[in-house]
Amino acid sequence: MYIFLNGQIDIQNQFIAATFLAIIFAIAAYKFKFLTLDGSIGAALMAILIFGFGSWKFTVPLLIFFTSANAVGKTGKNLKKQFELMFEKSSMRDARQVFANGSIAVTWVVIYYFYEVDLVYFLYLSSIAAANSDTWATELGVFSKSKPRLITSFKEVEKGTSGGISLIGSMAAFCGSLLISLTVFIFVKNEVLNFNILLSITVAGFLASFVDSFLGASFQGQYRDPQTKQITEKAFFDLNKKNKLISGYRWLNNDRVNFLSILTAPLFYYLLSLTF
Repeated sequence: MYIFLNGQIDIQNQFIAATFLAIIFAIAAYKFKFLTLDGSIGAALMAILIFGFGSWKFTVPLLIFFTSANAVGKTGKNLKKQFELMFEKSSMRDARQVFANGSIAVTWVVIYYFYEVDLVYFLYLSSIAAANSDTWATELGVFSKSKPRLITSFKEVEKGTSGGISLIGSMAAFCGSLLISLTVFIFVKNEVLNFNILLSITVAGFLASFVDSFLGASFQGQYRDPQTKQITEKAFFDLNKKNKLISGYRWLNNDRVNFLSILTAPLFYYLLSLTF
């Protein structure tokens, strides 16, 4: 409403274009089973804001995150079936996952529209890098031949355990963060860009993925399924029947852990930028 009442004609047209593109994107994401129906609607609303306020400069990194995250999510379907009972979410992301991974990024886009400085753009990229880093770590870490180790105690745990880390998962986390940070070469002027910025964004996203693991191991609700006796992230084993809480807090689920860990990425970037 602010844009259409107070904005320039070019930004108004940009929002109109964003709406049409977001609808096409949402339909395609739902058709190819990347997102649930509510996830597609949520992604469309976020896409309108991101493209409308930020154009391609902000949209391209988000598209790279979406496509790469879904690509790694589709790998090894047969292998990942054994973890379906452990993970709270499936490979099809719903609206809560969409907002958990993207709401902080949307906030930075809106801030950039009113306060156009490069720092805000770098903070935005660090948020997307964190989301991509965690997704790659989760989806590719299960391919590790050795058991992961719990981040809080370094004891071996079963694959799929929340808070478990492995060498393959950590390498995937770094690569996922690096992929997003490389987009600075496309949209940032050469006189502004330097290696320290690229490194800070990459490391910030990478460190945020470990925050995710720490929160998952220490505070996220962990349950025991009364039927299978398996430890799981799922609070319910049936529509209205709760699993038994064995550790953590019920209110802190996977989506909230993702949100909180992504929230730390801009802070890491800012601290790293002061260091470098």
